[in-house]
Amino acid sequence: MGSVAATPEVSRIRRLTDGEFERMFKSGTFMGEESTHLMYKCILDGKQVAVFVVVAEEEELNYFRNKVKTLQNAKHKKIVGPIAYCDGKTPCVVLNLFKEGTLKDFLLRMRATGKDLDIQQKVRCSRDLADALYFLHRDHKGLLSWHRDLRPENIFMDNDGGCQLANFSISSMVVVSWLSFFWEGGGREGLTLEPCFNGRHTSRTPDTRHGTRHDDF
Repeated sequence: MGSVAATPEVSRIRRLTDGEFERMFKSGTFMGEESTHLMYKCILDGKQVAVFVVVAEEEELNYFRNKVKTLQNAKHKKIVGPIAYCDGKTPCVVLNLFKEGTLKDFLLRMRATGKDLDIQQKVRCSRDLADALYFLHRDHKGLLSWHRDLRPENIFMDNDGGCQLANFSISSMVVVSWLSFFWEGGGREGLTLEPCFNGRHTSRTPDTRHGTRHDDF
């Protein structure tokens, strides 16, 4: 079974109509499920893709809209990006499929044969993830984002042995607004950060539930 892979940077994410979704879904094979979505392997334009179908309840629809918003603002070659989505009768996000699977899958297969990542692979994956996190943490079109769930299950393997970051289900986003405020003797610009948590209330990290410090401090 394939797994989700990242796409290169794109200028626009394709929006599928209900008819296009139905034609794609006819080829679907069930892959698994999580609390917020069902996963299928389908064919879109002659290519195998992974389709994440959102459970159609209002809370899940809000989760879906937030996730699409996050992904649309996270276009980077080392971040898993959608190639299409549908926000009609059956909300879904469409991603490429990749045979190597997650970093966790890859490590388990290697260790089953008594092997491990060599130093070059470890450095390569570390650099790839650092690039992705740097992109998320810097101001990008007025929006900052923290992933909040960095673990092997949410990291996917490239064709060339690198890594790409996935799964923004409990990410936090920060809307950046520049305000002018004045001191005695002149004016200065100040930065206001307004956090917007994109996850479901059942999928939040302990620090957001209990009000402790986390990676955006």
